[in-house]
Amino acid sequence: MAKRILIVEDNPSTRNLLTLLLEGEGFETIQAKNGQDALEKVRNEFPDLVLLDVMLSGMDGYDVCHELKNDNFTRLIPLVIITNSEGIPEKANALDSFADDYITKPFRNQELIFRINSRLRTKALEEEILVSNKSLLTTQRAIQATTRELDKTRQDTIYSLLVALETRDPYTSGHAKKVSKMCVDVARAMDFDEKSLEYMEYASILHDVGKIGVPYNILMKEGKLSPEEEREMRKHPLISAEIIRPIGFLERIIPIIRSHHESFDGSGYPDGLKGDQIPMEARIISIVDAYHAMVSDRPYRRAMPVSRSINILQSVSGTQIDPDVLKIFFDLLEAENIEAALAEQKQSTAS
Repeated sequence: MAKRILIVEDNPSTRNLLTLLLEGEGFETIQAKNGQDALEKVRNEFPDLVLLDVMLSGMDGYDVCHELKNDNFTRLIPLVIITNSEGIPEKANALDSFADDYITKPFRNQELIFRINSRLRTKALEEEILVSNKSLLTTQRAIQATTRELDKTRQDTIYSLLVALETRDPYTSGHAKKVSKMCVDVARAMDFDEKSLEYMEYASILHDVGKIGVPYNILMKEGKLSPEEEREMRKHPLISAEIIRPIGFLERIIPIIRSHHESFDGSGYPDGLKGDQIPMEARIISIVDAYHAMVSDRPYRRAMPVSRSINILQSVSGTQIDPDVLKIFFDLLEAENIEAALAEQKQSTAS
């Protein structure tokens, strides 16, 4: 079923142009010519998303935002503000009015469609979580209102995101949990403080949550991806960042999960960062993520021997991954293997 977008714009020509653009992309549209008209249309027709111009006659776009976000019936509808000027004051006004996103005129059509689709994906995820876990409704309200109960809901939020991911790809969810433990061990060996260790855990366990937005046939494909499929798969760090963006307490991990496929020499994606430009947490995730993927069974291949996985990591040290972090990881891996061997020897002696 086509998603319904409410276009709130007092200029008829602009309103009609936006209607043609969105309907050309397969959306259904509803039009409102001013703020009061917008409030009535939202409450009567309940659109999937509101595209809201700031400069309206009478009630402006920010006032409309406040009204809708303070109404329990409409506050979960994504609101994208359209503004005529750019800068920190405009962004602050948009955020103060609880808008979900904003875009500045003149904008590229492709950017507007991307932002709309991104907000709709986030809304779909929220709805999926609410259906799968009724208790999360309280959590979602606490997150969106940034109430004093936020600390109590953090683990529930992360758990629910993992549940949503697990419905798409059970391997990715289990992989994330194991990667998270190893990443925290590496970060602890690097003397991260307790708060940083907490964010390391959040980032490493949620780094692949954007795979929710990757087509299922690509996600589960056995064998090498085509160039087009690879492009789709490479979108998942960006999708992860967009999913996390509305969750206030996870704001600090957005650059980390966005950057976990960057390479130390700048050849990675999505932004081509290199060296110290890449967050340290992302450099840790890239190593642990690659190692665990190699030593795990997948539908299309058996797990690699640990020795071969280590050789592969060594071969890309300094190009794909940070050599200093790799050394710390290898030290931990060696200690873990020695500990496991001693435990096995002790059990053998006891029997």
